[in-house]
Amino acid sequence: MAQANAYMGRDYEALGYLNTVISRFREGDHLSPAYLDRGKVHLRLNQPDRAIEDLQTVMSRFPQSPAAGDARYEIAKYFFSVGVYDEAERRLQEIGDKQPEFYLRNPEYLSLVARTALYQKDYRRAREFFFRALNLGQQPETGDMLLSRIGDTYQQQGQEREAEKFYRMAMEYDPEGEGAAIAELRLANYSPGVTAFEAVHREHADSPIGDLALLNLATRFYEQKKYAMAMDTLRKVMEKPNHPDLFGKARDLYSRVVEEEVKKVYRDLEYEKVVTLHRSWKLPAASRLDPEVCLMVAQAYRHLHQWPEAIGMFETINPDDLSLASRGAYVLDLTDTYLREGKREKGEHLLETAERVKMHHEDRQKITVMLADLKREKGDLNKAYELYDALVRAEKKLSDIEIAGAYLAMGEISNLERRYEKARENLSKSIALAEKDKKGREILRSALMEMGNAYYREGDHSQAIRAFQKGFDLGYGHEEPDYWELTYRLAMSFQKTGNNGAAEGLFNAISEEGDPML
Repeated sequence: MAQANAYMGRDYEALGYLNTVISRFREGDHLSPAYLDRGKVHLRLNQPDRAIEDLQTVMSRFPQSPAAGDARYEIAKYFFSVGVYDEAERRLQEIGDKQPEFYLRNPEYLSLVARTALYQKDYRRAREFFFRALNLGQQPETGDMLLSRIGDTYQQQGQEREAEKFYRMAMEYDPEGEGAAIAELRLANYSPGVTAFEAVHREHADSPIGDLALLNLATRFYEQKKYAMAMDTLRKVMEKPNHPDLFGKARDLYSRVVEEEVKKVYRDLEYEKVVTLHRSWKLPAASRLDPEVCLMVAQAYRHLHQWPEAIGMFETINPDDLSLASRGAYVLDLTDTYLREGKREKGEHLLETAERVKMHHEDRQKITVMLADLKREKGDLNKAYELYDALVRAEKKLSDIEIAGAYLAMGEISNLERRYEKARENLSKSIALAEKDKKGREILRSALMEMGNAYYREGDHSQAIRAFQKGFDLGYGHEEPDYWELTYRLAMSFQKTGNNGAAEGLFNAISEEGDPML
């Protein structure tokens, strides 16, 4: 009854009868096949622990029975099915040692030994057993498939001429067989172009071989750096997810192709294309992509001022997965994007927690500058000054202009706190560094104007006039928000020093064009 139900696919009914046999009739020749059959049913029901227990019982309690070899064989097949090839090989070797004639009763044993050896890259042993299986016959795999597998053993060893011979034998053995189709696909790999793969796909369009031909075709496009064609081809494979292994390989290759295409268009500054690629690859799961490529996508969104999309992409990345050179850019760019979206607290938190991320010293100092700027804008002047001061005292990794900017900020904070001597000290250092580089013109004139403020507030109007005039001469113009305020202070300094003519000219300009409050 148990065997009849198992034959009809009624595994649970079969299990019930087998439990009855084993529990009620505890002695007799029926026990070893009962345990064996129950182990097989457990395997079909995906209950491997129970199955192994039953099969081990057969081997330990009935070692001399025919069922012992069958139990060992079932265990070997299970380990093969889950990819534990070393254990499968050990069990198969035990069968061969204990029952040399086992294969006569179970001819498929030869093919399983051969396939296990093939996965273990023991090609000589694989060939030996494939040949024995071919000669014996009665195998689960047809002759053309066995010949194709023999060709694979030579192919894996780089013996293409021998491999090609067996592939052609497979095609002659049964031109309509699956092994012949695989052989045809293998031979297509020997052709330099893509037409052979296309021919295999056309001939087997509705079979896994046709999809495999597409996968090989996409691989060839990838090798030729024809990434767009590779993606189009892979999408056709991924539209048929009923073959999980094939789908997984196609998805992995698709990810590599997208990575290369993103790198290419990003280097060419084609940010719209990067974004289009990102939106198209969501079918095969973007999470598999290289974090460096994901960073490029986030930065492409940022270049296009698509702030929410940029943030969404940045937040999928773990900075620890990036290269050392990319981590600083990640923190700085994501912070800037947060600020542009009005998410100031998130940006500040990211900068404050960036200490745990390993990165280049130059990037860490840039992060210090950005955090100090945020603290200053927030009104936390003491913390901002502390950060700027730590930066200018540390080993120099930033440019003179960047350090000049830090000294300028320290001078501005000192002025606000009425520490005018300290302000002049910091501003003098800013001016000295900014004068070294033509690119420092903007910082130079801002530092001069701030120096004018320090002298003005101290009542040293002669020095204030010199500093203000130098700043205006360098182009400090109407676009600056405090232009008219500083013009007013210059006019007041002229008046204080008795140069009423110069003062009157500036006052007239202010009254005509300046802020109404002035």
